Amino acid sequence: MDGIVAAICANLEVTPLGTRSRLAQPLDGVPILRRTVDRVLRSKRLEGVAVLVPKSPRLLWLQRNQTKLQCRFRTASRVSC
Repeated sequence: MDGIVAAICANLEVTPLGTRSRLAQPLDGVPILRRTVDRVLRSKRLEGVAVLVPKSPRLLWLQRNQTKLQCRFRTASRVSC
């Protein structure tokens, strides 16, 4: 392994364009963010995945609903991706 970690910027409140985020909404019963992380984890060249999220009340939702994923969650005062 090369020690490569994927970083996913995820704001559960707003998008970079200022519209309402839909990352927590289900798509065919599975939250969009979970689908994204699952897909990234399929890469054989990655050592891990870090989900970068701004401090938010929705962070608790994220931690509760993504516990089965093999990724780390990091909070930041500002996530702009």
